Amino acid sequence: MKFKSFLSTFVVVMLAIAIVFVPAPAFAALTPINTDLQNGELTVLATESKDLPGFSNNLKYPVKVKISAEGMWRGAKAGEPNGDAVDANATTNVKYEAWLFPDLKLGTLVAEIKNAKGVRKFIKSGKDQAFDLQPGDTVSFIFNDGLPFFSDNSGSQKLKFSIVADKPAEPVAPPAPPAPKTIACANGSSSTPEFSLNIPYKSFANNSPFKNLKTNSDWFYLEDFKDANFTLNTPGVVASSPNETDTYTDPGFFDSVDEDDGAIDNRGRARDRLVLSKGDIKFTFDKSQGDYPTDAGIVWTDFHGNDPSFGSGNLTFEAFDASGKSLGAKGPFKIGGDFSTMGETDEDRFFGVHYDGGISAIKVTVPAVTNGVEFDHLQYGHKCRI
Repeated sequence: MKFKSFLSTFVVVMLAIAIVFVPAPAFAALTPINTDLQNGELTVLATESKDLPGFSNNLKYPVKVKISAEGMWRGAKAGEPNGDAVDANATTNVKYEAWLFPDLKLGTLVAEIKNAKGVRKFIKSGKDQAFDLQPGDTVSFIFNDGLPFFSDNSGSQKLKFSIVADKPAEPVAPPAPPAPKTIACANGSSSTPEFSLNIPYKSFANNSPFKNLKTNSDWFYLEDFKDANFTLNTPGVVASSPNETDTYTDPGFFDSVDEDDGAIDNRGRARDRLVLSKGDIKFTFDKSQGDYPTDAGIVWTDFHGNDPSFGSGNLTFEAFDASGKSLGAKGPFKIGGDFSTMGETDEDRFFGVHYDGGISAIKVTVPAVTNGVEFDHLQYGHKCRI
């Protein structure tokens, strides 16, 4: 009987010496963890103090281990002290400093987790356990008892286990660049540019020569400058001059396309338009959408502020092919003539071009202007016609 032997001081001293010099339990019986998912059962005998059952994490990433123990075992022969059958929680409240784990009760199922160098990291105990094993970690399961006393134990625990790899997420590959939205027109270089010039313009749907491209093209953009700061930010185009700071706050001096203020009424009083302090601008396109646009145009709406021209001047429109060669400069066209810079829209005009060979730029020039000009509804897209 175990506690009877503890009454002898000599035995206690010898037991302490034994604990110091007995080697740590060997782990020859450890089951390697080699796959991302393992389920099964293993048996832990109450008499085992070496070659303990358990697992070693052979993977390159952590695993999550869960076990549930079923069974009964004894820490002594039946009828002797500590001989009652208990489960893995060790329901009898017996602790002793000589146990391998003195803070736990006799008969507790203990999981001892060690690192790859064999140094204990932590323990878990009881019927139901959950813990992580890092790469190289091991876990062994044992009946909590003193090393000299395993021989009179009996019974076992059946451990049902599940092991799931805590595998790091695979790095997400950057998305493949989008396929070009279009390719060059087959016979584009032999096509003839088609200009749309000096066309009255109050709304895109009613007046733009490109209105059908919005729904029937490879791609199409309409820049109406309605976003913050009235900037040009549709893709694939840059302007030679940025939008100037608009010093006018009186809507009477605004001159957007007629429809942009919510009503077609010969008043373009929306502030969203392109304001330039000089009389020329060039819009340069790139091939980021797959190819240069085949169609490009802009609406001239007025001279800016109290220009001495009183809303009247001459405008020249020019387009350039994919190599930068001019497709022709058209004009000058007399524009304005209503002797007003107060937002009227009857004089607003569209200037544009279609060319299957691709348009790298369009340029608008209005000479002899001191206070600048206003433009709106830059529009460009791609649709082969031949």
